Amino acid sequence: MIQVPMTFKQIGFTGDYAQLKSMGFEFQKLYAGNYMQWHHEESDVRIWKKGADVTISQISGMEGQLLQMMLDDTVFPIKHSNIIGYYLEMYVNCVTNILTLDHRGHEAEVMLGCIDRSWQSLIMNRDTILMLQKLGKLGWIHVKDVEGVHYIDEKWLEVA
Repeated sequence: MIQVPMTFKQIGFTGDYAQLKSMGFEFQKLYAGNYMQWHHEESDVRIWKKGADVTISQISGMEGQLLQMMLDDTVFPIKHSNIIGYYLEMYVNCVTNILTLDHRGHEAEVMLGCIDRSWQSLIMNRDTILMLQKLGKLGWIHVKDVEGVHYIDEKWLEVA
């Protein structure tokens, strides 16, 4: 693995923690690090007091890019399944660490039967987008840049 310095987009929280319970969030204190967290079950949105971050398990690490797309008025193609209901499918290029709605790279790898894939499909339920929109309308969330390291497997550098 190669470490590549990079700026990540995350979601920062500037809202009122006291109001989260009335919005359906449940409070949890994680004692190992004395973390305080509010979790919304239907949307899987987690708000952390330490760092004032918002995370979403379904798209871990891509939250800021998703919010930036929402702020840029991206039209999200919501799909429907009888099993999981309404959802959004997105794709991550694991080499560049970029989130996109463009399915062509992922589908090409599937069609070729690639075992080692540079694209990953992410599925997120509609409730997550609705919750982010609600928090955004309240002015409680924003995109923040955080410096970090992205890890790339050496095999992808040969392809690029």
